[in-house]
Amino acid sequence: MVRVKSFLAGGVILLTILGAASFTAAAHQGSGIVVDAQGNVFFQDSAARTIWKIDPQGKVTAHHDKLGGHWMALDAKGKFARVDLKLVEWLAPALIVADGGAPITVNSDGNLYYGLDVASTGQDHTDWAAVDRKYRPQVTAATTPEELFGILREMILPFHNAHTNINAASINRQYVGYKPVLEIGLKLQATSSLSIKEILDLFNQQAQRTRDIIESKYSDGRLRSYCNDMIHFGMLRNSIGYLRILGFDGYTKEGGFEQGATSLEAALDDIFKGAGQMNGLIIDVRVNTGGADPYCLAIASRLTHAKYLAYSKVTRDSLSGPLHFTAPQPAWVDVSTRPGYHGKVVLLIGPDTLSGGETFAMALMGRKPHVTFVGENTQGVFSDVFGHKLPNGWTFGLPNELYLTRAGKSFDGQGVPPDIRVPVYPKADLESGRDGALEKALEALGKR
Repeated sequence: MVRVKSFLAGGVILLTILGAASFTAAAHQGSGIVVDAQGNVFFQDSAARTIWKIDPQGKVTAHHDKLGGHWMALDAKGKFARVDLKLVEWLAPALIVADGGAPITVNSDGNLYYGLDVASTGQDHTDWAAVDRKYRPQVTAATTPEELFGILREMILPFHNAHTNINAASINRQYVGYKPVLEIGLKLQATSSLSIKEILDLFNQQAQRTRDIIESKYSDGRLRSYCNDMIHFGMLRNSIGYLRILGFDGYTKEGGFEQGATSLEAALDDIFKGAGQMNGLIIDVRVNTGGADPYCLAIASRLTHAKYLAYSKVTRDSLSGPLHFTAPQPAWVDVSTRPGYHGKVVLLIGPDTLSGGETFAMALMGRKPHVTFVGENTQGVFSDVFGHKLPNGWTFGLPNELYLTRAGKSFDGQGVPPDIRVPVYPKADLESGRDGALEKALEALGKR
């Protein structure tokens, strides 16, 4: 195993090479990693302007790189190149600077070479050296694709993070991390052969089952459908508005962002045109697959009469050692001039509230009057998904951002907590056609 560590300003890279010797050397993060036909491993060190070479015996040598590239690739003749694999400058025989390629490769002997990227938020405090020691010996030249998938899945399974995923299309396997709390999470953890459509169908089935309960017992008639059936609205008893949001994308069949924004604004205009007659509003995101933050902020803007901070977003920019993030990027809830509601609001949340559904919850925390959260902790995933493609065509994704409150608190992992804790969709409720969390929300509005 080879591990290269750097404590330079640029950060730290861990380069794990299966089946090689061990050494330590100073190096900036080298994004490009390639292996030539002779089994030599090369990676880029842009800060030191060096291309490091590790031969099959583990000997390390350096080649000066006066242009200081970040990425490396091999052209068809086995030479390193920059930008579209066009040769630009010789550094030494068979060596020139490169900016193409990917930070992972497989040698002809089946060994896997990879660099740990600036990706996860580091909040899990995982001992990756221990993970490496456990799983590295399991990968050999004889490892089948199915076995490799199982190993990779097992490595990230403990996180139960819905923004970690492995997609092995060639063997029709896909893993999406998810907390095994409610029915959807338990099913996702029990299999790795569901397609994206089948995963979304789990959410759709739960959404339809719970909608049937609301329409049969709590609402005045059927709920009205908006935005390609992603938003529903109706009135409950005592003139309480009920707004149900299943996601923050897919608002039109075409799927375009601008078309979706137009559809959303039109829906909110219609929903809130009678807001003056409401004695309270319940917003339900207990089944919500997330989506675009701007849509979340657009809805929040209809609920306030004063601008406030929704949250701030930071991105990890350190590879290891002490965590370091970019400067906070604030997101604000502006005041909309279109129809809205400024009275009492209760938000229903739970473990199947994820991603954009959770950032929406955060966007309501600074609202006045206070929005009461009822239910259970949300899923605990907020970041955009940082995706990579492997040489065999497989892809994987993981988070690398944190969303912070005004006080600098992150809910990553633990999820947004409720003010009033009540079970979300327990089996007894579903079987009896009851919604105990909705009843608690009505109670919180003083209208039960």
